[in-house]
Amino acid sequence: MNKSTNDRKPRYVKIIEILKRQIVEQETWSQGMKIPAERELAETLGASRNTIRRAISVLIDEGYIFNEVGRGTFVNSKKFWGKKNRIHKSKLVGIIITDVKFTFGKQIIRGLEDHLNKNGYSLILCQDHSNIEKTHRYIKTLVEHGIKGVILDPVLTEDYAADNIEIVKRFEKEKLPVVLIDREIHGIQKNIVLTNNEEISFQAVNYLLKKNHKKIIVVRDNALVFQKRFNGVMRAFEKNNVPFSNCRDVVLKSHDDIRRDTARLVSVLKNSRGCTALFSLNEYFGKVSLRAFSKLKKKVPEDISFLTFDHPEDSSFEEGEITYIEQPLTKMGNKAGKLIVNLIEFGTSSVNRVIIKSKLIIGRSVRQID
Repeated sequence: MNKSTNDRKPRYVKIIEILKRQIVEQETWSQGMKIPAERELAETLGASRNTIRRAISVLIDEGYIFNEVGRGTFVNSKKFWGKKNRIHKSKLVGIIITDVKFTFGKQIIRGLEDHLNKNGYSLILCQDHSNIEKTHRYIKTLVEHGIKGVILDPVLTEDYAADNIEIVKRFEKEKLPVVLIDREIHGIQKNIVLTNNEEISFQAVNYLLKKNHKKIIVVRDNALVFQKRFNGVMRAFEKNNVPFSNCRDVVLKSHDDIRRDTARLVSVLKNSRGCTALFSLNEYFGKVSLRAFSKLKKKVPEDISFLTFDHPEDSSFEEGEITYIEQPLTKMGNKAGKLIVNLIEFGTSSVNRVIIKSKLIIGRSVRQID
């Protein structure tokens, strides 16, 4: 009697077909799942380890599974199945962040990359510059590269909550863990690392008021993180029994055009007589403020006292001159890295909210008013 066609197939080909069914038909394994070790498969399927190893090698080459040294073999993303040599880009983490031009982005990346590198992960950096269309293009690219998780600096758009909820849901659909950094998203619960924005802003304005600055200019954007900081400003005025009408609230929409933003602030300062101090709620507006002072020939602190979030890197002031809020940015990045690695490797149903305290660094840019 002639043997069937199936009986004439090499043993390793039969094993390939069996394993492929477990993947494609999802009888046993799903995407991202670790498959049994060679020895276990050999015992279960009644084949030698050499046969199992040969079958696995073919399935890796065909994109159905991928191997990580020291961790095992895993089912690849469906988009790679049947695509020769399209092996999963393992141990990749993405970060979507506004930009890395300023101290915030640079130090967040430094802390994040340090932890990821120590744990065998690599980082894909995406700067969206608050452009939601660009963000969605990056999401597609990150998923195609087989990232295992993402750090999200929520995108600053007009429809902030809805846009960022949509972003998070796109990652959830791909079963990818997400860690937020710096900004919350109302209506969604995710692991997050942020600073004590409201409390440190309260401390900063309280310091100015104790120095007898009763009329203060506050320069900010209207995004969520700035509102948190501004809440601290309002609380300080209330705590010190100073009328809030003494606060000149200047809302500038950053255009990433420092000349234009400086001109707008110069116009505001010309009409802010009696104000003796300015508090900038981020590094960029700190740079804008210093340029505006220069345009108006105002000296710090003789003509106006100055306090800012983060130390403007390219200011003419030396370290120790500016009074500023030092955010623990490298530590924030490091904590975000720990959270995302834990989610990738162990998974968890709990939501971690990590708040790191910023510090008020006293320099010489704030003077006592007699």
